[in-house]
Amino acid sequence: MRKIGLIARADVKGGLGIQTYRLNRLLKPDKVMLIDSSSFNGNQQYPELYDDVEAINGFPTPEQIADFCKQVDIVISCETFYSDYFVDIARANNTKTILIFNYEFLDQLNRPHLSLPDKLIQPSYWYLDEMKTRFNAEYLPTPIFEDEFEKAREINLKRTGRKFLFMNGKTAAEDRNGLQSLYRALELSKGDFTVTVKAQNDVPKHPDPRLIYDFTNPENQNDLYEGFDCLIQPRRYGGQTLSMTEALQSAMPVIMTDIEPNNKVLPKEWLVPAKVNGQLMTRIMLDVYDANSGSLADMLDTTFVTKEGKKKACAIGKQYDAETLRSEYEALLSSL
Repeated sequence: MRKIGLIARADVKGGLGIQTYRLNRLLKPDKVMLIDSSSFNGNQQYPELYDDVEAINGFPTPEQIADFCKQVDIVISCETFYSDYFVDIARANNTKTILIFNYEFLDQLNRPHLSLPDKLIQPSYWYLDEMKTRFNAEYLPTPIFEDEFEKAREINLKRTGRKFLFMNGKTAAEDRNGLQSLYRALELSKGDFTVTVKAQNDVPKHPDPRLIYDFTNPENQNDLYEGFDCLIQPRRYGGQTLSMTEALQSAMPVIMTDIEPNNKVLPKEWLVPAKVNGQLMTRIMLDVYDANSGSLADMLDTTFVTKEGKKKACAIGKQYDAETLRSEYEALLSSL
């Protein structure tokens, strides 16, 4: 039996932390390299959520990488290996590497001299065809466990209405989740509803009385979605959207911009027209979109989420269920 190593993040309230924590639960790796990210992002750390693991402060040294690789046969990481030399050190120790990457942060796009891991996995459909052609990448989404949002799902299925949620998290470059798009739509909207903006940092506020701001940081992810009818997320760019997949698992339809990868997952009636209104340089130049303000306002004014709509969200969300994906992850590991 081959031994599996996982590089995980101790800041489990952020996207990468949540993603790696779920992989830890799904794969039950033999060894975990836990990264304390406080030195480079200031996030609160939760190393106690991992059993018998001592967190590495910041970036691992070549000696720490070599020691880790000598103890496992395959190493999985998300977005980065935290060292330009990790893949080379792993290869020197006959250890295979898997990187689950986000397109906009794949280092090899602008640094082609870096060694490629043995397998590249993309958790969204964004630029998937290009990544298949260039890097033989495969699609495999981040798993969500049924019990994570069980309470929110049960409560939300029993209610119908117009209590909307906007998930800002930590504000990303160019207002990635589209808070300003929401504000522009509210200025055209006359409907009777509320929108709760949940954020992990201070955000510019709008005087619309239908807006509620929530800066709490609950212990349980379930609490972010409980008691709402629909997620409003007019995203301007980006691939993996954990707030979308979590909302679907919480029986919430998701209103997003009609761009990739959103339109590869969500039904047409939940999508808002959008057009390019700028560019952003990450590892590669990206188009940045704006939702059509009038269309988004109409969506806010006319959307009343029914139980049927919530059941549809649950059905779409099943594709991210951990038990559904378990065999695909096992096949990935067996392929190396």
